[in-house]
Amino acid sequence: MAFLNPKSELAGDKESEVGFLEAVGDAQVSGADAWVIHHNGTLKGICHQLDTHLRRTPRFTALLISHPKHVLTVLGHLNRRGVRVPQDVALIARDNESFLDHVLPSVARYAVSPREVSHRVSRLVLDMVRRGIPRRRHYRLMPQFVTGESLAATALKNM
Repeated sequence: MAFLNPKSELAGDKESEVGFLEAVGDAQVSGADAWVIHHNGTLKGICHQLDTHLRRTPRFTALLISHPKHVLTVLGHLNRRGVRVPQDVALIARDNESFLDHVLPSVARYAVSPREVSHRVSRLVLDMVRRGIPRRRHYRLMPQFVTGESLAATALKNM
């Protein structure tokens, strides 16, 4: 399994890497390896990193992609290299963007409800009006999994 993530100082990207590696380790699936594939965010950089990891033995059969815009690059590059999604590689996007609704094969991903976000933000604003600016706190939203054709048992069984 691999996690495609830009070289980043963003806390969410770093936490995602830690969470990914922990989850794979906790799953205790026999023979499952986990790699974080860092890239510089460019087409050339993403393609270079994918090519490097596609030459590994064993190579990844499941790929988590942190940024939705990079899903398009990955799908196109894998297709160019003859790697089929989902038959050879299962693919999941960590985040959601509306354009993913128009991608084929449909992309499995995690999505946060806009309604939940607006509800949380409204509550925070009302709290600030009533009580003043609160101390810095972390707020987490639990995304919902959106299934997609980019997952297949044939790709996942090889993990």
